[in-house]
Amino acid sequence: MRFRRVAGLFAIVAATAGLLVGAGVPASAATPPPSIGTVKAYVTVSPAKPAHGQPEQAFVQATYTCYGGTAANHVWVSVKQGPGDLSTEGSSAKATAWYDAHPDNHVCNGQPVTTVFTIFQHLDKGPLLAGTGYLQFCIVPGGGNDFAHIAIKNLNVTILRPGGPPVHGA
Repeated sequence: MRFRRVAGLFAIVAATAGLLVGAGVPASAATPPPSIGTVKAYVTVSPAKPAHGQPEQAFVQATYTCYGGTAANHVWVSVKQGPGDLSTEGSSAKATAWYDAHPDNHVCNGQPVTTVFTIFQHLDKGPLLAGTGYLQFCIVPGGGNDFAHIAIKNLNVTILRPGGPPVHGA
C-alpha cells in the first residue's frame, strides 16, 4: 500500500513537472528587448580603392545592448544618399548611393557594447559622396523574427571620405 501511494505521488509530481516545463514562459519573454544607445553621427568611407567589380566599404560605429547571445539577434545597418525622403519604405530604389550589411560581429551579452560595423556598397548604386546621408541601424531579437521588440535608430549622418571624393569614371 505504501509503495502504491509513493508511486502515485511520484506520478503526480512527474506529470505536474511535465506540464510546468511544457507550459513554461518562453525564454524570449523573459529576455529584455535590445536597445541602441548611440550611433556616431558620421559614416567613414574606406580610403582603400576596391578591386574592379568589388564594392566600396564604409564604417559605422554604434553603442547598443542586446541579450540572449549573438545568434539570438539580427543586426542590419544601412546608409543611403539621394533625393527626397530616404526614411520611407522602398526609398532605396530612389537612392543614388546605398551601402548596407547584416553583420555578425555584434556582441549580445546584456552589457553596453561599442562596435564598428562594415557596410558595403550596392554595386547598382553610386558611391557615397562627402556630405549628408541617412542611416538606419536595427537590432531584431528572436533570431531576427521578433519584430514586436525591434530596436531602431534612424538619423541623418555626415559622410566622411578621408581619401577625398571618389574618382568618377575610374
